[in-house]
Amino acid sequence: MKVIRKAVRKVTSIPGALVRAIPGSTRGSKQRRFFTYVMMSWLVMMVVELLLGVRVLDSWPGFVLAALSILYFIIVVLGVLFMTSHKFTVAPTRLAFDALISMLSCVMSFAIVFRSLGFSSDEFCNGPFDPVEAVYFSAVTFSTLGYGDFHPCSNAQIFAASQAMLGNLHLGLIVGAAFLLASSANNNS
Repeated sequence: MKVIRKAVRKVTSIPGALVRAIPGSTRGSKQRRFFTYVMMSWLVMMVVELLLGVRVLDSWPGFVLAALSILYFIIVVLGVLFMTSHKFTVAPTRLAFDALISMLSCVMSFAIVFRSLGFSSDEFCNGPFDPVEAVYFSAVTFSTLGYGDFHPCSNAQIFAASQAMLGNLHLGLIVGAAFLLASSANNNS
């Protein structure tokens, strides 16, 4: 438990003046919120790139963003669950908001990865790959819906499987946050 807390503090450490400017009750809360702001800004950049049809975040930036999305999920969303104690309780609305940011950043960053590595509706994986279809494929993979209209190219299959597992974990967290929110509302009334 202490090892996880130390790792979270080390990875999310930010300068003191910046910490004071960010809302939150503790330094750890402010650092997690700062990481959320960083992910939200990356998310806006990914959406703008998609809408403009510019391919700035191809190849390695997409992989970096996917890794950053996974790191965000582990530190901010899962890490909070391990910090629950008699001194700390999870805020269900913040957990749900952080999980939503994590879900959106995973879908968008993996869409960039799939746009680079490829997906197809037939047996040939010939590019270029449409950004909107990449987001669609990423969302369907993340939700483990699997319509079957697209499939990942061979070099993207491990990423598709990883994204499906992340999607299942996110779904569990969203359901857990909803129950936590409902139980806290019942306790307050």
